[in-house]
Amino acid sequence: MYEELIELTSNFLVIFRNIAKKHLITPSQGFIILSIDIQGSPMTVLSKKMGLDASTMTRNIEKLEKKQLVFRQRMSSDARVVNVYLTASGKRLSGFLKLELGQHFKDKISDKTEIADKLHGLIWDLEKINNIK
Repeated sequence: MYEELIELTSNFLVIFRNIAKKHLITPSQGFIILSIDIQGSPMTVLSKKMGLDASTMTRNIEKLEKKQLVFRQRMSSDARVVNVYLTASGKRLSGFLKLELGQHFKDKISDKTEIADKLHGLIWDLEKINNIK
């Protein structure tokens, strides 16, 4: 199973790298943009979701802030929590990334239901493996 997962991941990363490059961001920054909830996301949640340590996440967020794609704001109820929000430009970019990924795969996948079922099963397996640690 891991060979298929490696091949799937590698192929997806090549596609996503090319899409991100067109928008002058790194693939990691693109994944962060796609991972930020529309109501904002705590940096700790993003770090865990992306598998990045806090300092790496902070550097990426700072670069995205310089490009005016995101902004950070401390929670008023708990100053230890820093939420990241998409700016209007960040929301547009997120939409473009989703659209371009969708367009790329639209014509290449004929049985979307079967693929979706397999992906949900794979995600479930990976979450189960990840929780074993």
